[in-house]
Order: sequence, then structure tokens, then C-alpha cells
Amino acid sequence: MKKAAPINIIVHYPTTEEGWRELRRRMAIVHADAVLNSVQKLNCPTWQKIKLVEAIIEDAKKEIESEKGETYG
Repeated sequence: MKKAAPINIIVHYPTTEEGWRELRRRMAIVHADAVLNSVQKLNCPTWQKIKLVEAIIEDAKKEIESEKGETYG
């Protein structure tokens, strides 16, 4: 497989809390789209893809709860 040339990206980070929230929200959307696109490309039955996405969601929920416990526990 041919590798693509690296892309340089300049990011101007937000300066407000609202800006950081929006950046996190947009990053989450991009990440979720990438995961779903990867799952859709898999060569397996739809029911398996659904189970995989459900497992990913459950794992993410557990990760969030774990982080909340560490941060606020």
C-alpha cells in the first residue's frame, strides 16, 4: 500500500472555556465518524458490525465513568 505524504496542520487553540468545549465536541464527532467508517468497511455481517459498535459504546461509557471516579473520587 502506498503511503500518503504527511500533512502539516496548524491549530489555533481556543482561549476560552466555551472554545475548548466546542473543540472537544468537534473532535469527538470526527473520531466517531472515523470509527463508524472503519466499522462499515469491515467484511462481516451487519449484525456483527452492530455488536462491535455497541461494544465500543459500552467501553467508552465505562472509560468515562472510570475517569469521573478518578477526577472527582
